[in-house]
Amino acid sequence: MVFNDDGSGEAADLVGLKDIDEQTIALCLVHCKNAHGGDVSADIRNFYTLCGQAQKSVSVKHRGMSRLYNDLKRRHDLWMKGGSSRFLKGDIKQLAYFRDKSRRAAINFEVIIIQPGASIATINEDALKLLATTEVYLKKTAAAGFRVILSA
Repeated sequence: MVFNDDGSGEAADLVGLKDIDEQTIALCLVHCKNAHGGDVSADIRNFYTLCGQAQKSVSVKHRGMSRLYNDLKRRHDLWMKGGSSRFLKGDIKQLAYFRDKSRRAAINFEVIIIQPGASIATINEDALKLLATTEVYLKKTAAAGFRVILSA
């Protein structure tokens, strides 16, 4: 299931849920931001908001799937009044399935940040330290995986 949660009060820009096996659910929160100044650069400001959002994702996991279900359903219902769905893949029944399964299943949690305004080739030491600090925080507080996607 993939849910477009972009907007005020979001859990993430995209929320993904997937069955891993009978006892495990994968929860993935994806955060994306535009480049600061609109250009690909080594500017650390490209990471401040994303890393803050990634760290805030811990609260989404700790509040639990029932709260996430309620938040996503509320935002989806608002969009449905305008005739649009926030579900890119799946539906409200699938979201309810994951909420119910989470009562008996472990959650593999991952946070992904996407910053097309930064380049793998030019990322600097300060940005790498900020990303490393975010990764450690996510691992220690939520046993979360962390991935970073940048421009080539």
